[in-house]
Amino acid sequence: MASSWPTLAAREFELALALDERFPAPHYNYGNNLLKARRYREASREFSKSLRLDPTDLWALNNRGLAYAKMGKRGKARRDFLRVLSLDPTFAAARANLEALQRL
Repeated sequence: MASSWPTLAAREFELALALDERFPAPHYNYGNNLLKARRYREASREFSKSLRLDPTDLWALNNRGLAYAKMGKRGKARRDFLRVLSLDPTFAAARANLEALQRL
């Protein structure tokens, strides 16, 4: 049985991060992979690692909010979406995610 692409990609991200964890992009990309694989807790951790290395990454903050929302952590999700919008009021994805969260 062939492995799914998220599983194969996860192995590659883990290898890359084992070489050097000082760059935010691998954490962000791994977080997106985990988000797509519905591994929300792990995704939120990777986005948090990315944000520690680059606190200005609005996509990492937005996507961590998505992971929190999927885990039912609405307060944390809302905080992340509002933080994105405070830094960039035109960030459409965060606005849409906040509106979707409010409809739940």
